[in-house]
Amino acid sequence: MKHRVLLGCLGVLLLQNTYANNFFDKNQWSMSGNMTLASDYHWRGISMTNGDPAIQGGLQLKHQKGIYAGVWASSSDIDNGSSIEADFMFGYRHAVNQNNALTLQYIDINYPGHTDSIKTNFEEYSVSLDNSSLFRQNDLLKTSIAFSPEYYNHSGHMWRFDSKYSFPVNQDFGLIAAIGATKLEDHNAFLKVWGSDKKDHYYDWKFGLSSSLFNLYSELYYADNSTINPNVSSMDPRVVFSVTKVF
Repeated sequence: MKHRVLLGCLGVLLLQNTYANNFFDKNQWSMSGNMTLASDYHWRGISMTNGDPAIQGGLQLKHQKGIYAGVWASSSDIDNGSSIEADFMFGYRHAVNQNNALTLQYIDINYPGHTDSIKTNFEEYSVSLDNSSLFRQNDLLKTSIAFSPEYYNHSGHMWRFDSKYSFPVNQDFGLIAAIGATKLEDHNAFLKVWGSDKKDHYYDWKFGLSSSLFNLYSELYYADNSTINPNVSSMDPRVVFSVTKVF
């Protein structure tokens, strides 16, 4: 409850700032969306579709002052009785300068139709920093920290750390790499989520190629993790291909 109170206070502060600057002016708002076809919904080192293809899409409403709200959904198959993941997010992005931006975000992750015996839905609060043009024009380093007060299946606190880097080779192609770490409360919490009590954390990484040909954004990458549970195939290393259209 206290986390939602903090979120509400943050929202009030952001809205007060935005109201003072023509909040209802339609010219201050913009809408964007995206659709993705992927060979696998791969997230934080895990296949969320049990190795099967996924269709995904999202919409975002954004104010010029940085406040935004959005929805995103994907097909999923993680043995919880649901075939869909539906996320709702709210945040604020502040441009520190031309090459750096700070983002605060709340996201509510849901699995409609999930099995009643499993608490699948959870919330995350995150802060991220974007640094662009570090080594080459339009390259991007994104680092973030996320926290969930009550993670998947009543497993308690969760911390997530991410670092992602994209390097444009030329106008149409680039290199991508990412590394992340997930830390749960203890070994018992890890057992509830991943079916193994041998650790309370894991690492994951990916590296590959990106393309912006034909007004589409595509990725082809290899992904792996630090052996979350060797008995579960959705946690095996894999190659993923995705194509995204932004509109």
